[in-house]
Amino acid sequence: MEQEEEKQQPVVTTTLKEMPLSELQITACNSADEGGTCETKLLELGLVTPEDCCKYLGKCC
Repeated sequence: MEQEEEKQQPVVTTTLKEMPLSELQITACNSADEGGTCETKLLELGLVTPEDCCKYLGKCC
């Protein structure tokens, strides 16, 4: 009796490339980090989150 080989579909994974920060967001991160306003003014402006500043620039961590 012949053994049937199971045909497996290849596993395809896709990942989205993360968008780098804009110059305005970088400036906001740097200013907030220097001024100690990551959790206040940075959030009020709404341009970028402290988490993104930390992730991309190592600021506001």
